[in-house]
Amino acid sequence: MFIIRGTPKIIGILLLCTAFYCFSSSCFSGEVNQPNMRMCVDHYPPLQVIKPDQSVTGENVELTKKFVERMGLQLTFTENTPFKRCLHLLKYGFVDIMAGLTDSAERREQFHMLLFDESMLKTFFIHIGSNAIDSFADLAGLSIASLRGARHFKKFDEANESYFAKVEVNTLESAFRMLARERIDAVITTDYYGDYLLKHNKELSDKIIKAKYAYSDKTHTYIAISKKSPFAKQIIQFEQVSKEMFDSGTFTQLIFEFRKKHPQYYYE
Repeated sequence: MFIIRGTPKIIGILLLCTAFYCFSSSCFSGEVNQPNMRMCVDHYPPLQVIKPDQSVTGENVELTKKFVERMGLQLTFTENTPFKRCLHLLKYGFVDIMAGLTDSAERREQFHMLLFDESMLKTFFIHIGSNAIDSFADLAGLSIASLRGARHFKKFDEANESYFAKVEVNTLESAFRMLARERIDAVITTDYYGDYLLKHNKELSDKIIKAKYAYSDKTHTYIAISKKSPFAKQIIQFEQVSKEMFDSGTFTQLIFEFRKKHPQYYYE
């Protein structure tokens, strides 16, 4: 037993700090500390789906859940957050993890990149009646909307600004609505998300079609863990688990299981 000496104000501050420490560090007996990784998400069906009740699912979400479970961890999620904002939060360690990122040297400086898929198809959508896009050369002179902060494939990402105009948007739904009003010439996105939007929005499907040209070579897609996250100290174990899940086909299996269980998120 010990006695705290000092003015009532100082004693009060000390007691308040002690109570806060016990609450935040689960020092009360019988309380179990469940380690959680915070994942930044935006509504991007079928990869990330934020339901009306604010629960979160999707291809990226479900495979990331299984991935962190193998590390003895659980996921919590942000509210619907623009992709560019998610990258900022991940960069500074305000969130721990994202999924569905493509590779770049800049991202490798900020994040630990863990491969989970290499089959993502990048597709262009155009207004009905506009000039066809049958090859990369047909992009010349066009205005093309892309999700702010997103990377697609090297030839597109590194194209000279004078070749075509990139229009960055906060949400792809707004990009499709711009396209429907012919304010831009095309939108680039994953094939599934574009198909999903057209399937669920007749006012868009009446005016927009998928272009013939798509980037179909292997596009590596990654889970990213912030280098500023406290979980980064376990990166060797994360790398081992992700490699085993990729090499064994577990990630691919989880993706196809989600597609089978949730056909409503895919174009039929």
